[in-house]
This record gives sequence, C-alpha cells and structure tokens, in this order.
Amino acid sequence: KAATTAVSKGKKATASKATRKPRATANGAAAKKRSVRTMEHKIAENEPMSKPFYVERGNEWNATDIDFDDLAVLRRMWELPAACHILWLLQNPLKLRFSNTLLEFEAALLNPATSTLLEDVFTKLLLKKSERECLTAGIGLKYEWWNKQLREYYVSMYDKWYALLRKAGEKVPDAFLGSDDDDDDDTSSTENGRATPEIDQELTDDEWMTLDILKARLEALGEECPLRHKSFTDLSAELRCKVLLNLCEAVMDDPANTEYVRLMEEDDLRVEPFGRDRVGNLYFFFPQFYEERRIYRLDVTDNSWALWAKGDESFRAMLKAMRDMRGRRLRGEQELINHLEVILEQMAEEAVEKAKQLEKLTRKAILEAIPRKRSMRLQVKQLEQIEQQREEQQKTEDLTPEELAERKRTELLKKVEREAEKEAKKLQQEQREREAAAQEREQRRQRRLEQEKQEQAQQQKLEEARKRQEEARKLRAQQRQAQDISSAEDENGNDSVEEDNPAADTQAPE
Repeated sequence: KAATTAVSKGKKATASKATRKPRATANGAAAKKRSVRTMEHKIAENEPMSKPFYVERGNEWNATDIDFDDLAVLRRMWELPAACHILWLLQNPLKLRFSNTLLEFEAALLNPATSTLLEDVFTKLLLKKSERECLTAGIGLKYEWWNKQLREYYVSMYDKWYALLRKAGEKVPDAFLGSDDDDDDDTSSTENGRATPEIDQELTDDEWMTLDILKARLEALGEECPLRHKSFTDLSAELRCKVLLNLCEAVMDDPANTEYVRLMEEDDLRVEPFGRDRVGNLYFFFPQFYEERRIYRLDVTDNSWALWAKGDESFRAMLKAMRDMRGRRLRGEQELINHLEVILEQMAEEAVEKAKQLEKLTRKAILEAIPRKRSMRLQVKQLEQIEQQREEQQKTEDLTPEELAERKRTELLKKVEREAEKEAKKLQQEQREREAAAQEREQRRQRRLEQEKQEQAQQQKLEEARKRQEEARKLRAQQRQAQDISSAEDENGNDSVEEDNPAADTQAPE
C-alpha cells in the first residue's frame, strides 16, 4: 500500500511538472528544453566508426593462390580467433609450435593440404597424450593421415549421437536411417520424419548426459556429418574453421587440459571487449597475436563479427576518428581510446627498435662490403658462396607450392633433428652429471659405512675390555672369599686343638 501511494504521488508530481508553464527569462522568452539524444543522433555521431579502417588489398598474398572471397568469410568469423586462442592456451601440453599471427592460420585454412601448420595442429589434437609425446613441437603427420583420422573421429561421434537419438525416440536424419538397412528387426520405424522405436527404451542418466554433450558439440556442424562423404579440403572455408574450433573445444574439455588451464592467469583465459563506440558496438583485441595486431568489431544489432583494424595506419585512423567524434562520450569510448593509445605507443617503440636493428645490419653490411686485402682463394670461395645462394634462391622461386611446402617440411625436420641432437647431448651431459653425483653419494655412503664399522669395532673392543675387567673383579672377589673361608677354618682348627690338650699349656712343677 505504501509503495502504491508513493507511485501515485510520483505520478502526480510528474504530471504537475509537465503542466507547469516554462519559466520566463528577463526578456520574457521561454527557457529552451534540453534536447534528448536518440539512437538516430548516436548513429549520426558514430558515422566515423561505421566503416572498417582496414581494407584488404592483397599485398600480403603475393605469389599465393587463394580465394579472397573465402578470406573475407574467415575474417567475418569469430570462430577463427576463438580456436587460435584455445591453441595458444594449450600450446605447451599439446607440444605445438604456436604462430603469433592470425594470418598464418588464415593461409592454412585456405590451403589445408599443403599447410605444415595444420599438420602440426590437427596431428596433436587427434593423437593421445602418450602418442603425442613421441613428436616434437612443430612436427606433425601429413595431410593424408590427419584427414583420415579426422573423418573417422567425426563419423564415430555422429553415429553415437544418432544411436542415442534413435533409442530416445528423437528425430534422426534420413541419411543415417537409409544407411542402416541391415538391422530391420531392431531398427525403429519412421513416421513423419520422427523415429518411433518398436520397444520404448528409457535412456540411463549417463546416456542422457552423453546425448546432451553430443548435441551441444555437433549441432554447430550440422545434423549430418560433414566429413562422411567429403575430405577436409572439400569443405567450405567456413566449415573448415568450425571443425577446427569444434575439435579444439573437445580437446579443451579433457580433464588434464582443463586442470592445466585452470592454473593459468585469469587475464589470459578471458576474452573481453576492451571498449565500445557511441552506439554500443563492442571491440575486441587479442594480445596473444602481437606480431600482427588486429581489432575486431561485434555489431550489437545483428551480432555480426568483422575485422575492423589491422596494422599501424588503420589503428591511427581509428584513434583519430574516436578523438574527432563530436558529442558527449559514453562509457566505454574513453576506454577504447586509452587502449588504442597504449597499443600505438607499443607499436612505435617496436618500430624504433626495428629501425635500430636495421641500422646495425646496414652498417654491418657496409663494413663487410668494404674491399679488403684477401687472398685469391678466399675471394674465389666467397664468389662460390654467392653463386650458390643465387642458385638456391632461383630454385626456390621455381618451386611449386607443393614442392615449397615439402622443402619447408624437410628444413623443419633437419632443424628438429639438430635440436634433437642438441637435446640428446644435453641429456647425456645431465646423465653423466647424475652418474657422477650418484658415484659421489655412493662413495660417501661407503665412507660412512666404514666409519660405522670402525666405531662398532671400537665399541666391541671396549665392551670386551669391560667384560674382562668385570670377570677379573669377580675372580678377585672369589679369591678373597676363599681366603676368608680358609683363614676362618684355620682359626677353628686351632681352637679345637687347644681344647683337646689343656695341660699342654701349663708348666710342670719344680
């Protein structure tokens, strides 16, 4: 009742304020009402931020065969940075050679059959932990192997999902029902596209939980298995990216990986917007990919995802547009401006550092180019090296993408072998150090045992001496006791003799 009274009073006060006449100024003119900013005003003010600041011109894709329409599709997908973020989190337990640019992942998804990056990623995602330990970071199996394993994995997952759906009496895709003609007695009849089992079977709690997990995991890829009749390269770029994210999420759900990620910093785990514009659109930045900084925008009206800024120029243009925007700034705009300023400062510092490194290399090259007195043999050797480098460069330019990928794979294998040899030498050195330490411990133990033996022998000698002294004391006591007894017997004998001859002691009379 009190709340109702307060509301009614508030309404009356509002009505009285509305009917109150405007206050007159000194000139008699009515005071102007404060204008209300509608969404149309905010959209008009947000016009400088309405278009992306980065436009793809293809400068980074020279001498590559890609479809720019597929590239545009990938850059409109939030699934790509999400999958790459999971791979960044799990790079140590999965033994991945992680790339610090999203551009490499885009190139890999556009040409999956020749990508060494996808060889490493999908191999480590599909192998078990014990099998994964046999491979080093950056080394994976070829496309033919992981494509087959990926297909078998998803076909088995979909078959299990369909079987639980059929058992629960849910709708099953016609493609699955048509491929299961051998089990006519056990299968259910379909009626209006819905499976109706002949014998109603209740699912257990574990089966219901498994069904919910499979449904949540596989619905994003469609009701039918996308890899049942297609290879990974036959899929669209969008579906390839979704398969990658789906597999990354499945591996992330492994208890060991979940426990590993739980110990990481919260700032590394969460992906949150770092600002917003006048109309509320959210902007995301992924600091993990620092070698190629990007800003993505999430449109709040249709939840569309787009690449908004990439590189130094687009970042500066975006910051200028935010600063020049007219009107009162809303919450989140200043945060976006502050983050952009910090990022640009970091980029400027990195540019200065790169300029210093380039200057050092330039001076070094100039010094090396200065003519020096050298023998003819050294000059000939240097010319041979230059000619060899030119030939290798020419061969590299003449290679096809497949040959170039194979060459990179071979070089990577050699590098891994060198690292393995280095690691083996390190392990041998550690083994020698461990053996030396073990030998030293054994020597200390032997010395300690010898010392204990000596102490035991000395203790035994002392014990024997003590026993001998004790026996000597007992012997002396027995001797004294025997002497006392003999002396006592002698005294008793003398007394008896005197009693038997009393006259012997008297003198004869004269």
